[in-house]
Amino acid sequence: MEIYSEYYGTGRKATVTRLKRSWDSRFDVWEVALYVENRVVQRTTIRTESEAEDFAESWCQGSDGNQILLNEVING
Repeated sequence: MEIYSEYYGTGRKATVTRLKRSWDSRFDVWEVALYVENRVVQRTTIRTESEAEDFAESWCQGSDGNQILLNEVING
């Protein structure tokens, strides 16, 4: 397992890793690990590289939809 790419945001980080499942690359998946303050809070597998990259980038920018971590402070 080798890290394919990394994304950084304020207090957040995401890594994208390609997981080889077989000799045939059609069965490979991409794992996105989401971090808050250098602690893994979620690992997700995604079928395509572009979706994994988009998911990781969205996490670091804070535009991850309705996902809110219970230990994050919400101002507003």
